[in-house]
Parts: sequence; C-alpha cells; structure tokens
Amino acid sequence: MPSGSKRLENLTHPSSGCFRKILLPLYNAIIRSMLDYGSPIYGLAPPSHNALLNPVQNAAIRICSGALHTSLALSLCAESGYPPLHHRASSQPNR
Repeated sequence: MPSGSKRLENLTHPSSGCFRKILLPLYNAIIRSMLDYGSPIYGLAPPSHNALLNPVQNAAIRICSGALHTSLALSLCAESGYPPLHHRASSQPNR
C-alpha cells in the first residue's frame, strides 16, 4: 500500500492531477491526521527523533503546492498556512 506522500504524488500528475485547492485538504486528511495522532508521543521523544518527521511534512506540502525542491521549509509552511510541526505540537493541548 503506498504511503501518504506517494498518494499525493499520484494525484499531482500534470495531465490528470488535482488542483492545489483539493490537494491541501487531502494533505490535511491523510498526512497531517497521522502526525497529529502521534503528537503526544512525539512530545516525549528527543528532538533528533522529532526532526525526522519534518521532511515528511515538508515533502507533502511541497507536492501539494508544486514548489521546487529548493524551497525553504518555513516558506512552504507560510504559503500553505500550516505551521511547522514543533509549533503545532506545542500549541496542542495534552490529551
């Protein structure tokens, strides 16, 4: 079964792909929900382990927005309206 990023990549095909207006909510439903589900556990992990999750979010946002691979992660987050993971984890209440 393909991962969430692979699913988004398949949906961005130039001739038969979806628009950004559709891809960003799909990112929110597929990938962001998985990251949020594990966020209480990620808060207990060391920062080096949490840093492994940032490329997952950045790649998905990059796919959805059609940005180049050289785009900065913070600019991707600002353009898409989704905060970086460390800001998101600190703003969520503990469950």
